[in-house]
Amino acid sequence: IIISLDNVEINNVRDLIKVMNKHALGDKVRLELFRGQGKVQLEIVLEKAPTPKLPPPA
Repeated sequence: IIISLDNVEINNVRDLIKVMNKHALGDKVRLELFRGQGKVQLEIVLEKAPTPKLPPPA
């Protein structure tokens, strides 16, 4: 569960999108999340989402 992105509290998907839109591909951001029983802080680099591979039309 994402708690914050760049020290901005994330309560829902809209909050996440709002913060993400302030950044560009290649930016480093600080991500805080719950994993297992505790909080984890990570520094990540934003990348373009992979293009889904769809099967060819029948």
